Amino acid sequence: AEVQAAHRPHSIGLCDIDHFKAINDTHGHNVGDRVLKMVASVLQESCGGHLVARIGGEEFVVLFEGLAPSAAAELLNQARDALGRRNFRVRETDEPLGRISFSAGVAWSGGGRDGDTTLQRADELLYDAKHSGRNQVRGEGIATDPYPVLTAC
Repeated sequence: AEVQAAHRPHSIGLCDIDHFKAINDTHGHNVGDRVLKMVASVLQESCGGHLVARIGGEEFVVLFEGLAPSAAAELLNQARDALGRRNFRVRETDEPLGRISFSAGVAWSGGGRDGDTTLQRADELLYDAKHSGRNQVRGEGIATDPYPVLTAC
């Protein structure tokens, strides 16, 4: 609200962990909670200086003050890549957890949009990423081709 009221340009990124329900159902909520913390940590590291917040369930929002959607999407893509390079294991059993990924949508506050409308547009772009195969970032004003998906190393 403060950024909006001051008419400072910003982008909003909305991220959703792919297949998170399966993690909780298979490994339990304690493991799911640790996955949430790890994703939050990776987002904070990659998007340092920008506000990262969990907004419910397995969704996070990032407020990119002063960044156009293409620059914000690049930061989210770096976070997605960093997360995808990690090999997660269940602490208690050492069982492989598999790759963790997220999908994201990035919208711009320009054109007089209020915060709710910008968030709604980011949500639409997030669902476009989900419906297009997951593990990708979609944003306004950037190519509709998804960022490259990591392959196993």
